[in-house]
Amino acid sequence: MTRSELLRLPQTYIEGTDCSGKDELASRLAAVTGDRPTRHLVVDKENPFEKILNKEKEEDKFFVGILIARAIMHDIEFAKGNRFPSDSNIQVSLHALRAVAYETARGGDLTGVFQELLKYFPLFDLTILLTASLECKRERLTKRSQTTGQASEFDNLMFTKPDFVQKMDEVIRRHATEDFGAVVFDTDDMSLDDVSENAISILENGFTEKTGIIKPSPGRSKVSQFNDLEKRYINSELERYKNFIKKRLGKE
Repeated sequence: MTRSELLRLPQTYIEGTDCSGKDELASRLAAVTGDRPTRHLVVDKENPFEKILNKEKEEDKFFVGILIARAIMHDIEFAKGNRFPSDSNIQVSLHALRAVAYETARGGDLTGVFQELLKYFPLFDLTILLTASLECKRERLTKRSQTTGQASEFDNLMFTKPDFVQKMDEVIRRHATEDFGAVVFDTDDMSLDDVSENAISILENGFTEKTGIIKPSPGRSKVSQFNDLEKRYINSELERYKNFIKKRLGKE
């Protein structure tokens, strides 16, 4: 498929709680559209701040938060017109939404910054949110761990800090529906086949009122203008950490 053909495909964003089936749904949609999913947490695969995050493997949550805020700002400015100039039209998870949820759940200092950035993040043609109950996610994680032997530190929070995970899930759902107009599928009660069939039907039949897509909150356009005023606000919040960032990156 040529780049011009790719750009005519609906840009789809799949978000969801962990162990809700995001990657599998993305693979199934890709099989139908001929596209390939983007599975990093930014839209621009050359995002310089994401590269730093991947390289540094920092454990300092505050420093990581600063870099994520910069990565989100880069993605906002990376958007062209009402589309992201991406080679993929299926995005799986984003810092823009997950950072708000994580920082809110832990009561972090950058909660306000991430909430402000989310207001200016461009919308996708279709946003799908997959949810699952804590009990269902724990069961799926246990099966996955037994099969693959893999479970991340964050995955284990489902057992060690369930209230934290539940809070994150609540924030993700609120912002996905209010800010991105997400279609929500509860995967406790739906098989992945059913979810895929519904998602493909929406892609094939267009985005009309009959699809049940929730409209974004008032004031959100397809692309909100991230103008100088907003940039000054975010930069003023981050500027006081400039020397801190330089020091951590060894650029004093």
